[in-house]
This record gives sequence, C-alpha cells and structure tokens, in this order.
Amino acid sequence: MKSKFLALFSREFSGRLWQVWVFPLAAALFQPLLYWLAVREMYESARFEELYASSAAPILLAVLFAALTGWMVWLTVRDFSNGSICTLLTLPGSRGRIWLSKLSAFCAALLLLWAGVLTGIGLCYLVFSGRCAEIARVTGQDFRLDAGLWLGLTRSSLFRILCPMTLPEICSSLLLFLTLPLLAAWAGWTFAGRHFARGGLLSIAVVGLWVLLLRERLLYPDEIPLQYAVVLLGTLAVAAIDSLQTVRRADF
Repeated sequence: MKSKFLALFSREFSGRLWQVWVFPLAAALFQPLLYWLAVREMYESARFEELYASSAAPILLAVLFAALTGWMVWLTVRDFSNGSICTLLTLPGSRGRIWLSKLSAFCAALLLLWAGVLTGIGLCYLVFSGRCAEIARVTGQDFRLDAGLWLGLTRSSLFRILCPMTLPEICSSLLLFLTLPLLAAWAGWTFAGRHFARGGLLSIAVVGLWVLLLRERLLYPDEIPLQYAVVLLGTLAVAAIDSLQTVRRADF
C-alpha cells in the first residue's frame, strides 16, 4: 500500500514538475529585487519590516499564493478533462489514496513555496543590511542593531504569519496555509462533478472565513481569533469528508 501511495504521490507532484519549482524560485529571487527598488532611495534610519511592507514584495506573495492555488485547481480538473481520473478509480485498493496523494502533493508544493518565501525574506534583509552599511559610511550612524531581522520578524504581523513563533501562531498559520490545497482539491472535484450549488456555497464560506482569519491576524498580531479559526477548521473538515466521499463514490 505504501508503494502505491508513493506512486500516486509522485504522479501528482511531478505532473508539472517545472511549474512546482517556478513558484518558490520566483518568491526567492523576485522579493529581493522588489525590496531593492524600495530601499535604493533610503537615506536615513528605517525599519526592515516597514520597508518590506511598503515595497511590492507583499503583492508578489499574494499573486504567487493565488497562482499556486489556481494551479492546484487546474491540476484537479485536468484529471477529468483527459480521462485519467477513470484510470485512477480502477486501480486496486482504497480510493481514499487518490484523494490523500493529491492533497499531499499539493501540500508539498505549498511547502516549497513557503520555503522560497522565507529564503526571499532572508535575501531581502541582506539587501537591507548592505544599504544600511552604505548609509553608515556616509553618516557615521549604524542603526542595523535597531532594525535587525529578528526584530523585524517579531514586529511585523505579515512576518508572524509567514514565520510564526508561538504555538497558537503556528496552529493559526498552518490552518491558513492548509486551507489552500484542501480547498483546491475539493473544489476541483466538486465542480467537475457539476455539484455547483454545494461546491459554490461551501467554497464561498471557506474563502470568507479564510479572509476574516487572515485579516484578524494582520490587524491584531498579538491575538489569535479563535472563533474564526474554529469555524474555518470545522468547515474544512466538512469539505474534506465530502471530498473523500465524492472520490470513494466516484460521484463525478
């Protein structure tokens, strides 16, 4: 069973292998470029996280995560357009492996993007440190210790989502991240089965709760909105059960 699962996982993950790596590479390479465009005109003391927020880097992250989610939905729908879902359903063993392998592959792709994002943030700080060193040579004032990477990660609400530091923050961030692959896989199968009413209503509910949780985390980084997190977790559980049952019944 393990080898069959790994074979399915490999199929899902390597279906568009070059696309899987495009997202983390774009996050790692383009973030420093956008950050450099923001700091090149800096001539006085500034905080690393404030300059990051004022740059186009956060917009890039939003585009990359949205594009990855869309890519995951497309991969799910692709199984129906080329008929490969029929072949997968005829394989011996539990059909739940099909669902689990796709979800695992999507989570792996998301993990790569997250790693690329953190790498890009680290490179942004190198750009920031280089610019600070230039200002220090001119003005004689070194303020890098007041705007270090660790302080930037703790003071920025966005960074605390991408790099959580406490257990509640880790759980909340994991919930935000894992929503994307689960919603993509579930929505792809549901809409392919023409269950538009059920799929549309539940998708709107998940997206709405996800946006509310993200908004609260950005506005109030020291508080975890448990009410939104619990409701979103429950809604995702319903979507996961429905998705698994859809695959098992071949209700397409």
